[in-house]
Amino acid sequence: MEYIWKDVDSNESIAKMLAKELKLPLALGHILVARGHTEKDSAEKFLKADYNDLDDPFVIPDMRKAVDRVRAAVETNETITIFGDFDTDGVTSAAVLVKVLRQLGADVEGVLPERLSEGYGFSLAAFNRCQSERKSDLIITTDCGTSSCDAVDAAKKVGVDVVVTDHHSVKSTVADALAVVNPELGDDENAKLLAGVGVAFKLCCALIQDLEERGKDLKGVDLHEVLDMVAIGTVADVVPLLGDNRIMVKHGLKRINSKPSLGLSALIKISKIDSVMTCYHIGFLLAPRLNATGRLGNADKALDLLLAADSTEAFKLARELDNVNKERRIIENEILESAVEDVDRRFNAEHTSGIVTGKKTWHVGVVGIVASRLCGRYHRPSVVIGFNESGVGRGSCRSVAGVNMVEVLGKCSDLLEAYGGHEMAAGITIKKENLVTFRQRFNKACSESVGPNDLKPSIQVDAWVDLSDANEALWRGMQRLAPVGSGNPTPIWGLHDVAPVGVPRIVGKNHIKMIVGNGDVQLDSIGFGLGDVELPSGSMDMLVQLKENTFGGRRSLQLNIKDFRSAEKV
Repeated sequence: MEYIWKDVDSNESIAKMLAKELKLPLALGHILVARGHTEKDSAEKFLKADYNDLDDPFVIPDMRKAVDRVRAAVETNETITIFGDFDTDGVTSAAVLVKVLRQLGADVEGVLPERLSEGYGFSLAAFNRCQSERKSDLIITTDCGTSSCDAVDAAKKVGVDVVVTDHHSVKSTVADALAVVNPELGDDENAKLLAGVGVAFKLCCALIQDLEERGKDLKGVDLHEVLDMVAIGTVADVVPLLGDNRIMVKHGLKRINSKPSLGLSALIKISKIDSVMTCYHIGFLLAPRLNATGRLGNADKALDLLLAADSTEAFKLARELDNVNKERRIIENEILESAVEDVDRRFNAEHTSGIVTGKKTWHVGVVGIVASRLCGRYHRPSVVIGFNESGVGRGSCRSVAGVNMVEVLGKCSDLLEAYGGHEMAAGITIKKENLVTFRQRFNKACSESVGPNDLKPSIQVDAWVDLSDANEALWRGMQRLAPVGSGNPTPIWGLHDVAPVGVPRIVGKNHIKMIVGNGDVQLDSIGFGLGDVELPSGSMDMLVQLKENTFGGRRSLQLNIKDFRSAEKV
Protein backbone atom coordinates (compact mmCIF):
# COMPACT_ATOMS: atom_id res chain seq x y z
CA MET A 1 0.00 0.00 0.00
CA GLU A 2 1.37 3.41 -0.99
CA TYR A 3 1.32 5.97 1.83
CA ILE A 4 1.31 9.75 1.89
CA TRP A 5 4.01 11.03 4.26
CA LYS A 6 2.78 13.95 6.37
CA ASP A 7 5.24 16.00 8.39
CA VAL A 8 3.97 17.21 11.76
CA ASP A 9 4.13 20.95 12.38
CA SER A 10 6.40 22.00 15.22
CA ASN A 11 8.36 25.02 16.42
CA GLU A 12 12.13 24.70 16.61
CA SER A 13 12.72 27.29 19.34
CA ILE A 14 9.96 25.98 21.61
CA ALA A 15 11.08 22.38 21.02
CA LYS A 16 14.65 23.35 22.03
CA MET A 17 13.36 25.10 25.17
CA LEU A 18 11.31 22.09 26.25
CA ALA A 19 14.13 19.66 25.51
CA LYS A 20 16.54 21.73 27.62
CA GLU A 21 14.14 22.35 30.51
CA LEU A 22 12.94 18.74 30.70
CA LYS A 23 16.31 17.16 29.89
CA LEU A 24 15.05 15.39 26.78
CA PRO A 25 16.49 14.83 23.29
CA LEU A 26 15.46 17.58 20.87
CA ALA A 27 13.36 15.12 18.86
CA LEU A 28 11.10 14.60 21.88
CA GLY A 29 10.81 18.34 22.32
CA HIS A 30 9.31 18.41 18.83
CA ILE A 31 6.91 15.60 19.81
CA LEU A 32 5.65 17.57 22.81
CA VAL A 33 5.13 20.72 20.76
CA ALA A 34 3.31 18.81 18.02
CA ARG A 35 1.01 17.27 20.64
CA GLY A 36 -0.03 20.64 21.98
CA HIS A 37 2.43 21.27 24.82
CA THR A 38 4.17 24.56 24.18
CA GLU A 39 4.95 25.46 27.80
CA LYS A 40 7.08 23.67 30.35
CA ASP A 41 4.29 23.26 32.93
CA SER A 42 1.90 21.69 30.41
CA ALA A 43 4.57 19.35 29.05
CA GLU A 44 5.72 18.37 32.53
CA LYS A 45 2.16 17.63 33.66
CA PHE A 46 1.63 15.51 30.56
CA LEU A 47 4.80 13.49 31.14
CA LYS A 48 4.12 12.94 34.85
CA ALA A 49 0.47 11.90 34.43
CA ASP A 50 -0.02 12.27 38.20
CA TYR A 51 -3.06 10.51 39.69
CA ASN A 52 -3.75 13.59 41.83
CA ASP A 53 -4.20 15.64 38.65
CA LEU A 54 -7.43 13.85 37.68
CA ASP A 55 -10.18 16.34 36.89
CA ASP A 56 -13.09 16.98 39.27
CA PRO A 57 -15.72 14.29 38.53
CA PHE A 58 -18.52 16.74 39.25
CA VAL A 59 -17.88 18.60 35.98
CA ILE A 60 -19.88 15.82 34.29
CA PRO A 61 -23.61 16.64 34.06
CA ASP A 62 -25.98 15.09 36.62
CA MET A 63 -23.10 13.72 38.71
CA ARG A 64 -24.47 15.27 41.91
CA LYS A 65 -27.91 13.74 41.32
CA ALA A 66 -26.32 10.36 40.65
CA VAL A 67 -24.12 10.47 43.75
CA ASP A 68 -27.02 11.45 46.01
CA ARG A 69 -29.17 8.59 44.72
CA VAL A 70 -26.43 5.95 44.85
CA ARG A 71 -25.36 7.03 48.34
CA ALA A 72 -28.95 6.72 49.55
CA ALA A 73 -29.25 3.25 48.01
CA VAL A 74 -26.08 2.09 49.73
CA GLU A 75 -27.05 3.55 53.11
CA THR A 76 -30.53 1.99 53.09
CA ASN A 77 -29.37 -1.35 51.64
CA GLU A 78 -31.53 -1.09 48.53
CA THR A 79 -31.16 -3.63 45.76
CA ILE A 80 -28.81 -2.18 43.11
CA THR A 81 -28.23 -3.63 39.65
CA ILE A 82 -25.39 -2.50 37.40
CA PHE A 83 -26.40 -2.93 33.77
CA GLY A 84 -23.38 -2.94 31.46
CA ASP A 85 -22.76 -3.76 27.82
CA PHE A 86 -21.23 -6.84 26.21
CA ASP A 87 -17.98 -5.30 24.92
CA THR A 88 -14.82 -4.89 26.99
CA ASP A 89 -15.60 -1.27 27.84
CA GLY A 90 -19.09 -2.22 29.04
CA VAL A 91 -17.96 -5.29 30.99
CA THR A 92 -15.13 -3.46 32.76
CA SER A 93 -17.48 -0.53 33.50
CA ALA A 94 -19.92 -2.87 35.21
CA ALA A 95 -17.13 -4.66 37.08
CA VAL A 96 -15.69 -1.38 38.40
CA LEU A 97 -19.01 -0.22 39.84
CA VAL A 98 -19.89 -3.63 41.28
CA LYS A 99 -16.52 -3.95 42.98
CA VAL A 100 -16.49 -0.44 44.48
CA LEU A 101 -20.11 -0.60 45.67
CA ARG A 102 -19.44 -3.98 47.26
CA GLN A 103 -16.51 -2.44 49.11
CA LEU A 104 -19.04 0.05 50.48
CA GLY A 105 -21.29 -2.79 51.62
CA ALA A 106 -23.97 -2.43 48.94
CA ASP A 107 -26.36 -5.15 47.78
CA VAL A 108 -25.27 -5.06 44.15
CA GLU A 109 -24.99 -7.39 41.17
CA GLY A 110 -24.01 -6.92 37.53
CA VAL A 111 -26.18 -7.79 34.52
CA LEU A 112 -25.19 -7.71 30.85
CA PRO A 113 -27.38 -7.80 27.71
CA GLU A 114 -27.69 -10.91 25.58
CA ARG A 115 -26.38 -9.81 22.19
CA LEU A 116 -28.36 -12.18 19.98
CA SER A 117 -31.77 -11.87 21.65
CA GLU A 118 -31.67 -8.34 23.09
CA GLY A 119 -29.09 -6.43 21.07
CA TYR A 120 -26.98 -3.54 22.26
CA GLY A 121 -27.46 -1.69 25.50
CA PHE A 122 -30.31 -1.12 27.93
CA SER A 123 -33.21 -2.27 25.78
CA LEU A 124 -36.80 -2.91 26.90
CA ALA A 125 -36.23 -6.65 26.52
CA ALA A 126 -33.09 -6.42 28.63
CA PHE A 127 -34.90 -4.46 31.35
CA ASN A 128 -37.73 -7.00 31.48
CA ARG A 129 -35.28 -9.88 31.86
CA CYS A 130 -33.29 -7.92 34.40
CA GLN A 131 -36.39 -7.39 36.54
CA SER A 132 -37.52 -10.98 36.25
CA GLU A 133 -34.13 -12.22 37.46
CA ARG A 134 -33.49 -9.57 40.09
CA LYS A 135 -36.06 -6.99 41.18
CA SER A 136 -34.13 -3.78 41.65
CA ASP A 137 -34.70 -0.54 43.50
CA LEU A 138 -31.99 1.18 41.49
CA ILE A 139 -30.44 0.37 38.11
CA ILE A 140 -27.19 2.02 37.07
CA THR A 141 -26.31 1.63 33.40
CA THR A 142 -22.71 1.70 32.25
CA ASP A 143 -21.47 2.39 28.70
CA CYS A 144 -25.08 2.61 27.52
CA GLY A 145 -28.49 4.05 28.33
CA THR A 146 -28.44 7.66 27.10
CA SER A 147 -31.06 6.96 24.44
CA SER A 148 -32.79 4.01 26.15
CA CYS A 149 -36.12 5.81 26.45
CA ASP A 150 -38.38 2.73 26.37
CA ALA A 151 -36.47 0.83 29.05
CA VAL A 152 -36.19 3.88 31.33
CA ASP A 153 -39.91 4.65 30.96
CA ALA A 154 -40.77 1.03 31.77
CA ALA A 155 -38.58 1.19 34.87
CA LYS A 156 -40.24 4.39 36.07
CA LYS A 157 -43.70 2.83 35.72
CA VAL A 158 -42.79 0.09 38.19
CA GLY A 159 -40.98 2.42 40.58
CA VAL A 160 -37.38 1.60 39.64
CA ASP A 161 -34.98 4.53 39.50
CA VAL A 162 -32.42 4.55 36.69
CA VAL A 163 -29.07 6.36 36.76
CA VAL A 164 -27.38 6.36 33.35
CA THR A 165 -23.59 6.48 32.98
CA ASP A 166 -22.54 6.60 29.35
CA HIS A 167 -20.18 8.31 26.91
CA HIS A 168 -21.84 7.81 23.53
CA SER A 169 -22.95 10.62 21.24
CA VAL A 170 -26.35 12.01 22.08
CA LYS A 171 -29.29 11.81 19.70
CA SER A 172 -32.14 14.30 19.79
CA THR A 173 -33.98 12.17 22.36
CA VAL A 174 -32.39 11.51 25.75
CA ALA A 175 -33.78 8.99 28.23
CA ASP A 176 -35.77 10.59 31.04
CA ALA A 177 -33.70 8.92 33.76
CA LEU A 178 -33.20 10.21 37.29
CA ALA A 179 -29.69 11.19 36.19
CA VAL A 180 -27.89 10.93 32.86
CA VAL A 181 -24.17 11.08 33.60
CA ASN A 182 -22.79 11.52 30.11
CA PRO A 183 -19.99 14.01 29.29
CA GLU A 184 -21.50 14.50 25.82
CA LEU A 185 -24.32 16.45 27.50
CA GLY A 186 -21.86 18.88 29.07
CA ASP A 187 -19.28 21.45 28.01
CA ASP A 188 -16.07 19.94 29.37
CA GLU A 189 -14.07 18.81 26.34
CA ASN A 190 -11.63 16.74 28.41
CA ALA A 191 -14.46 14.74 29.97
CA LYS A 192 -15.80 13.99 26.50
CA LEU A 193 -12.67 11.91 25.85
CA LEU A 194 -13.64 9.36 28.50
CA ALA A 195 -14.62 5.79 27.66
CA GLY A 196 -17.63 4.25 29.38
CA VAL A 197 -15.39 2.76 32.04
CA GLY A 198 -13.89 6.20 32.63
CA VAL A 199 -17.35 7.65 33.31
CA ALA A 200 -18.15 4.76 35.66
CA PHE A 201 -14.87 5.33 37.51
CA LYS A 202 -15.66 9.04 37.77
CA LEU A 203 -18.96 8.15 39.46
CA CYS A 204 -16.97 6.07 41.95
CA CYS A 205 -14.56 8.96 42.54
CA ALA A 206 -17.42 11.40 43.08
CA LEU A 207 -19.18 9.00 45.46
CA ILE A 208 -16.03 8.44 47.55
CA GLN A 209 -15.33 12.19 47.59
CA ASP A 210 -18.86 12.83 48.81
CA LEU A 211 -18.64 10.18 51.54
CA GLU A 212 -15.27 11.49 52.72
CA GLU A 213 -16.71 14.99 53.02
CA ARG A 214 -19.51 13.52 55.16
CA GLY A 215 -16.97 11.91 57.45
CA LYS A 216 -17.81 8.31 56.54
CA ASP A 217 -15.46 5.47 57.51
CA LEU A 218 -14.01 4.22 54.20
CA LYS A 219 -11.57 1.61 55.48
CA GLY A 220 -11.31 -1.20 52.95
CA VAL A 221 -12.26 1.06 50.03
CA ASP A 222 -9.42 1.64 47.57
CA LEU A 223 -10.15 3.00 44.11
CA HIS A 224 -6.65 1.99 42.98
CA GLU A 225 -7.84 -1.64 43.10
CA VAL A 226 -10.07 -1.10 40.06
CA LEU A 227 -7.62 0.93 37.98
CA ASP A 228 -6.47 -2.24 36.20
CA MET A 229 -9.99 -2.68 34.81
CA VAL A 230 -10.26 1.03 34.02
CA ALA A 231 -7.08 0.78 31.95
CA ILE A 232 -8.32 -2.27 30.06
CA GLY A 233 -11.70 -0.77 29.18
CA THR A 234 -10.17 2.56 28.18
CA VAL A 235 -7.57 1.03 25.86
CA ALA A 236 -10.05 -1.47 24.41
CA ASP A 237 -12.46 1.31 23.46
CA VAL A 238 -9.68 3.12 21.57
CA VAL A 239 -10.37 6.53 23.10
CA PRO A 240 -7.51 9.08 23.06
CA LEU A 241 -4.85 8.48 25.73
CA LEU A 242 -4.88 12.12 26.74
CA GLY A 243 -5.91 13.95 29.89
CA ASP A 244 -7.61 11.73 32.47
CA ASN A 245 -7.50 8.72 30.15
CA ARG A 246 -3.72 8.88 30.06
CA ILE A 247 -3.49 9.20 33.85
CA MET A 248 -5.88 6.31 34.51
CA VAL A 249 -4.22 4.01 31.99
CA LYS A 250 -0.73 4.80 33.28
CA HIS A 251 -1.68 3.94 36.85
CA GLY A 252 -3.86 1.05 35.73
CA LEU A 253 -0.89 -0.51 33.96
CA LYS A 254 1.16 -0.11 37.13
CA ARG A 255 -1.55 -2.03 38.98
CA ILE A 256 -1.65 -4.76 36.31
CA ASN A 257 2.12 -5.16 36.47
CA SER A 258 2.28 -5.21 40.27
CA LYS A 259 -0.97 -6.49 41.77
CA PRO A 260 -3.63 -7.47 39.22
CA SER A 261 -6.94 -8.94 40.32
CA LEU A 262 -7.25 -12.74 40.41
CA GLY A 263 -9.24 -12.74 37.19
CA LEU A 264 -6.81 -10.59 35.26
CA SER A 265 -3.85 -12.53 36.62
CA ALA A 266 -5.39 -15.75 35.28
CA LEU A 267 -6.17 -14.15 31.91
CA ILE A 268 -2.62 -12.83 31.59
CA LYS A 269 -1.20 -16.30 32.19
CA ILE A 270 -3.68 -17.96 29.81
CA SER A 271 -2.70 -15.35 27.20
CA LYS A 272 0.98 -16.35 27.70
CA ILE A 273 2.15 -12.83 28.43
CA ASP A 274 5.51 -12.99 30.18
CA SER A 275 6.71 -9.42 29.75
CA VAL A 276 5.80 -6.05 31.22
CA MET A 277 2.21 -5.28 30.25
CA THR A 278 1.62 -2.37 27.88
CA CYS A 279 -1.33 -1.00 25.94
CA TYR A 280 -0.37 -3.39 23.14
CA HIS A 281 -1.02 -6.41 25.37
CA ILE A 282 -4.38 -5.00 26.44
CA GLY A 283 -5.54 -4.17 22.93
CA PHE A 284 -4.39 -7.31 21.14
CA LEU A 285 -4.30 -10.04 23.79
CA LEU A 286 -6.56 -9.31 26.76
CA ALA A 287 -9.43 -7.31 25.23
CA PRO A 288 -10.16 -9.83 22.42
CA ARG A 289 -10.54 -12.59 25.01
CA LEU A 290 -12.81 -10.46 27.21
CA ASN A 291 -14.82 -9.52 24.12
CA ALA A 292 -15.17 -13.02 22.73
CA THR A 293 -18.05 -14.41 24.82
CA GLY A 294 -20.09 -11.24 24.35
CA ARG A 295 -19.55 -11.40 20.60
CA LEU A 296 -20.80 -14.96 20.28
CA GLY A 297 -23.54 -14.88 22.90
CA ASN A 298 -23.44 -13.70 26.51
CA ALA A 299 -20.62 -11.77 28.19
CA ASP A 300 -21.46 -12.92 31.73
CA LYS A 301 -18.35 -15.09 32.00
CA ALA A 302 -16.13 -12.10 31.24
CA LEU A 303 -17.79 -10.17 34.07
CA ASP A 304 -17.51 -13.18 36.37
CA LEU A 305 -13.80 -13.40 35.58
CA LEU A 306 -13.16 -9.74 36.45
CA LEU A 307 -14.98 -10.17 39.76
CA ALA A 308 -13.59 -13.64 40.59
CA ALA A 309 -12.56 -14.09 44.23
CA ASP A 310 -11.21 -17.62 43.81
CA SER A 311 -8.05 -18.47 41.85
CA THR A 312 -9.30 -21.87 40.66
CA GLU A 313 -12.54 -20.38 39.36
CA ALA A 314 -10.60 -17.55 37.72
CA PHE A 315 -8.40 -19.95 35.73
CA LYS A 316 -11.44 -21.98 34.69
CA LEU A 317 -13.15 -18.85 33.36
CA ALA A 318 -9.96 -17.60 31.69
CA ARG A 319 -9.60 -20.90 29.82
CA GLU A 320 -13.22 -20.70 28.68
CA LEU A 321 -12.70 -17.18 27.37
CA ASP A 322 -9.55 -18.29 25.55
CA ASN A 323 -11.40 -21.18 23.87
CA VAL A 324 -14.28 -18.95 22.81
CA ASN A 325 -11.77 -16.47 21.39
CA LYS A 326 -10.28 -19.21 19.22
CA GLU A 327 -13.78 -20.00 17.92
CA ARG A 328 -14.34 -16.29 17.29
CA ARG A 329 -11.17 -16.06 15.18
CA ILE A 330 -12.33 -18.91 12.94
CA ILE A 331 -15.73 -17.26 12.39
CA GLU A 332 -14.10 -13.87 11.81
CA ASN A 333 -11.75 -15.18 9.11
CA GLU A 334 -14.60 -16.91 7.29
CA ILE A 335 -16.71 -13.73 7.25
CA LEU A 336 -13.73 -11.57 6.27
CA GLU A 337 -12.95 -13.77 3.27
CA SER A 338 -16.57 -13.60 2.14
CA ALA A 339 -16.76 -9.83 2.74
CA VAL A 340 -13.57 -9.09 0.77
CA GLU A 341 -14.90 -11.13 -2.13
CA ASP A 342 -18.17 -9.17 -2.04
CA VAL A 343 -16.48 -5.76 -1.75
CA ASP A 344 -13.92 -6.44 -4.47
CA ARG A 345 -16.71 -7.00 -7.01
CA ARG A 346 -17.82 -3.39 -6.62
CA PHE A 347 -14.77 -1.54 -5.32
CA ASN A 348 -13.41 1.32 -7.41
CA ALA A 349 -10.80 3.54 -5.76
CA GLU A 350 -12.04 6.62 -7.60
CA HIS A 351 -15.76 6.18 -6.91
CA THR A 352 -16.01 4.16 -3.70
CA SER A 353 -15.87 6.44 -0.66
CA GLY A 354 -17.75 4.17 1.73
CA ILE A 355 -18.07 0.38 1.93
CA VAL A 356 -21.24 -1.51 2.85
CA THR A 357 -21.54 -5.29 2.76
CA GLY A 358 -23.87 -7.78 4.41
CA LYS A 359 -25.17 -11.37 4.32
CA LYS A 360 -27.65 -13.54 6.17
CA THR A 361 -25.08 -16.10 7.30
CA TRP A 362 -22.77 -13.60 9.05
CA HIS A 363 -22.61 -13.70 12.84
CA VAL A 364 -23.62 -10.28 14.18
CA GLY A 365 -21.19 -10.63 17.08
CA VAL A 366 -18.17 -10.59 14.77
CA VAL A 367 -19.15 -8.02 12.15
CA GLY A 368 -17.48 -5.22 14.13
CA ILE A 369 -14.06 -6.84 13.88
CA VAL A 370 -14.58 -7.49 10.17
CA ALA A 371 -15.61 -3.85 9.65
CA SER A 372 -12.32 -2.79 11.28
CA ARG A 373 -10.37 -5.14 9.03
CA LEU A 374 -12.10 -3.81 5.89
CA CYS A 375 -11.51 -0.24 7.04
CA GLY A 376 -7.80 -0.98 7.33
CA ARG A 377 -7.62 -2.88 4.06
CA TYR A 378 -9.39 -0.31 1.86
CA HIS A 379 -8.94 2.82 4.01
CA ARG A 380 -12.63 3.58 3.67
CA PRO A 381 -15.44 3.94 6.22
CA SER A 382 -16.90 0.43 6.37
CA VAL A 383 -20.23 -1.11 7.41
CA VAL A 384 -20.64 -4.88 7.82
CA ILE A 385 -24.14 -6.30 8.43
CA GLY A 386 -25.43 -9.70 9.50
CA PHE A 387 -29.09 -10.39 8.63
CA ASN A 388 -31.43 -12.76 10.47
CA GLU A 389 -34.10 -15.03 9.00
CA SER A 390 -36.63 -12.18 9.11
CA GLY A 391 -34.43 -9.92 7.01
CA VAL A 392 -33.47 -7.60 9.85
CA GLY A 393 -29.79 -6.82 9.96
CA ARG A 394 -27.48 -5.59 12.70
CA GLY A 395 -24.38 -3.87 11.47
CA SER A 396 -21.15 -2.44 12.83
CA CYS A 397 -19.54 0.64 11.34
CA ARG A 398 -15.91 1.78 11.49
CA SER A 399 -14.53 5.03 10.12
CA VAL A 400 -11.29 6.73 9.09
CA ALA A 401 -9.88 10.06 10.22
CA GLY A 402 -11.88 12.94 8.82
CA VAL A 403 -15.20 11.09 8.48
CA ASN A 404 -17.64 11.35 11.40
CA MET A 405 -19.57 8.09 11.29
CA VAL A 406 -22.57 9.35 13.29
CA GLU A 407 -22.96 12.35 10.97
CA VAL A 408 -22.75 10.13 7.88
CA LEU A 409 -25.34 7.72 9.27
CA GLY A 410 -27.56 10.69 10.09
CA LYS A 411 -27.78 11.39 6.35
CA CYS A 412 -29.11 7.86 5.87
CA SER A 413 -31.32 7.71 8.97
CA ASP A 414 -34.60 7.27 7.06
CA LEU A 415 -33.27 3.93 5.77
CA LEU A 416 -32.31 2.67 9.22
CA GLU A 417 -34.40 1.21 12.02
CA ALA A 418 -31.88 2.48 14.57
CA TYR A 419 -28.31 3.74 14.80
CA GLY A 420 -25.90 5.14 17.37
CA GLY A 421 -22.27 5.36 18.41
CA HIS A 422 -19.51 7.90 18.07
CA GLU A 423 -17.24 9.47 15.46
CA MET A 424 -15.12 6.43 14.66
CA ALA A 425 -17.47 3.53 15.44
CA ALA A 426 -21.21 2.95 15.44
CA GLY A 427 -23.92 0.33 15.14
CA ILE A 428 -27.04 0.15 12.99
CA THR A 429 -30.22 -1.88 12.55
CA ILE A 430 -31.51 -2.10 8.97
CA LYS A 431 -34.01 -4.11 6.93
CA LYS A 432 -32.69 -6.18 4.03
CA GLU A 433 -34.83 -4.37 1.46
CA ASN A 434 -33.01 -1.11 2.26
CA LEU A 435 -29.49 -2.50 1.83
CA VAL A 436 -28.87 -1.45 -1.80
CA THR A 437 -30.23 2.07 -1.31
CA PHE A 438 -28.32 2.43 1.94
CA ARG A 439 -25.09 1.38 0.23
CA GLN A 440 -25.57 4.08 -2.41
CA ARG A 441 -26.56 6.76 0.10
CA PHE A 442 -23.76 5.86 2.50
CA ASN A 443 -21.18 6.05 -0.28
CA LYS A 444 -22.50 9.46 -1.35
CA ALA A 445 -22.51 10.77 2.25
CA CYS A 446 -18.92 9.61 2.76
CA SER A 447 -17.80 11.27 -0.46
CA GLU A 448 -19.31 14.56 0.75
CA SER A 449 -17.42 14.29 4.05
CA VAL A 450 -13.88 13.74 2.78
CA GLY A 451 -11.17 15.86 1.22
CA PRO A 452 -9.09 14.81 -1.79
CA ASN A 453 -6.51 12.94 0.30
CA ASP A 454 -8.66 11.67 3.19
CA LEU A 455 -9.19 8.28 1.58
CA LYS A 456 -5.51 7.79 0.84
CA PRO A 457 -3.58 6.09 3.65
CA SER A 458 -1.01 8.33 5.26
CA ILE A 459 1.77 8.10 7.82
CA GLN A 460 2.44 10.98 10.17
CA VAL A 461 6.14 11.80 10.50
CA ASP A 462 6.62 13.09 14.04
CA ALA A 463 10.16 14.39 13.47
CA TRP A 464 13.15 13.91 11.18
CA VAL A 465 16.26 12.72 12.99
CA ASP A 466 19.76 11.56 12.17
CA LEU A 467 20.45 7.84 12.41
CA SER A 468 22.90 8.65 15.20
CA ASP A 469 19.99 10.12 17.21
CA ALA A 470 18.29 6.72 17.38
CA ASN A 471 20.15 5.84 20.55
CA GLU A 472 19.65 4.98 24.23
CA ALA A 473 18.98 8.61 25.18
CA LEU A 474 16.10 8.78 22.70
CA TRP A 475 14.80 5.39 23.87
CA ARG A 476 14.83 6.44 27.53
CA GLY A 477 13.11 9.70 26.69
CA MET A 478 10.43 7.88 24.73
CA GLN A 479 9.52 5.86 27.83
CA ARG A 480 8.30 9.10 29.39
CA LEU A 481 5.66 9.35 26.66
CA ALA A 482 4.07 6.09 27.80
CA PRO A 483 1.38 4.94 27.82
CA VAL A 484 1.16 5.25 24.06
CA GLY A 485 -1.84 4.44 21.91
CA SER A 486 -4.77 6.27 20.35
CA GLY A 487 -4.23 10.04 20.51
CA ASN A 488 -0.69 9.60 21.83
CA PRO A 489 0.93 7.16 19.41
CA THR A 490 4.45 5.77 19.44
CA PRO A 491 6.57 8.34 17.56
CA ILE A 492 7.43 7.69 13.94
CA TRP A 493 10.84 9.07 13.04
CA GLY A 494 11.98 10.06 9.58
CA LEU A 495 15.52 9.18 8.48
CA HIS A 496 17.14 10.86 5.49
CA ASP A 497 19.66 9.19 3.21
CA VAL A 498 20.24 5.78 4.77
CA ALA A 499 21.26 2.63 2.91
CA PRO A 500 21.39 -1.13 3.50
CA VAL A 501 24.70 -2.45 4.76
CA GLY A 502 25.21 -5.85 3.18
CA VAL A 503 22.39 -7.86 1.62
CA PRO A 504 18.85 -7.58 3.07
CA ARG A 505 17.15 -10.92 3.77
CA ILE A 506 13.60 -12.19 4.16
CA VAL A 507 12.73 -13.75 7.52
CA GLY A 508 9.60 -15.21 9.09
CA LYS A 509 6.33 -14.47 7.31
CA ASN A 510 7.47 -12.03 4.65
CA HIS A 511 9.52 -9.66 6.85
CA ILE A 512 12.56 -7.84 5.50
CA LYS A 513 15.56 -7.66 7.82
CA MET A 514 18.67 -5.57 7.21
CA ILE A 515 21.28 -3.33 8.75
CA VAL A 516 20.91 0.31 7.69
CA GLY A 517 23.71 2.79 7.83
CA ASN A 518 24.65 6.41 7.35
CA GLY A 519 28.35 7.19 7.58
CA ASP A 520 29.84 5.37 10.58
CA VAL A 521 26.45 4.72 12.21
CA GLN A 522 24.70 1.39 11.64
CA LEU A 523 21.55 -0.06 13.21
CA ASP A 524 19.62 -3.31 12.88
CA SER A 525 16.15 -2.96 11.33
CA ILE A 526 13.15 -5.04 10.36
CA GLY A 527 10.12 -4.29 8.20
CA PHE A 528 7.20 -6.52 9.14
CA GLY A 529 5.18 -7.59 6.11
CA LEU A 530 7.43 -5.65 3.73
CA GLY A 531 9.30 -8.60 2.28
CA ASP A 532 7.63 -8.30 -1.13
CA VAL A 533 8.12 -4.51 -1.45
CA GLU A 534 10.97 -3.64 -3.81
CA LEU A 535 13.77 -1.62 -2.20
CA PRO A 536 14.88 1.53 -4.02
CA SER A 537 18.29 1.39 -5.63
CA GLY A 538 20.79 3.54 -3.77
CA SER A 539 20.08 5.44 -0.57
CA MET A 540 16.61 5.76 0.97
CA ASP A 541 14.47 7.93 3.16
CA MET A 542 12.85 5.75 5.78
CA LEU A 543 10.06 6.01 8.36
CA VAL A 544 10.75 3.98 11.49
CA GLN A 545 9.83 3.38 15.11
CA LEU A 546 12.58 2.81 17.64
CA LYS A 547 11.99 -0.45 19.52
CA GLU A 548 13.74 -2.63 22.06
CA ASN A 549 14.67 -6.10 20.81
CA THR A 550 15.14 -8.77 23.49
CA PHE A 551 15.13 -11.82 21.21
CA GLY A 552 17.26 -14.68 22.53
CA GLY A 553 17.75 -12.96 25.86
CA ARG A 554 19.98 -10.27 24.37
CA ARG A 555 18.87 -6.64 24.42
CA SER A 556 19.48 -4.14 21.64
CA LEU A 557 17.74 -1.23 19.96
CA GLN A 558 16.14 -1.91 16.61
CA LEU A 559 14.34 0.09 13.94
CA ASN A 560 10.89 -1.11 12.94
CA ILE A 561 10.50 0.05 9.35
CA LYS A 562 7.10 1.49 8.44
CA ASP A 563 7.81 2.69 4.91
CA PHE A 564 10.68 3.74 2.62
CA ARG A 565 11.28 5.59 -0.62
CA SER A 566 14.19 6.77 -2.73
CA ALA A 567 16.16 9.46 -0.92
CA GLU A 568 15.03 13.00 -1.65
CA LYS A 569 17.32 15.99 -1.53
CA VAL A 570 16.88 18.00 1.68
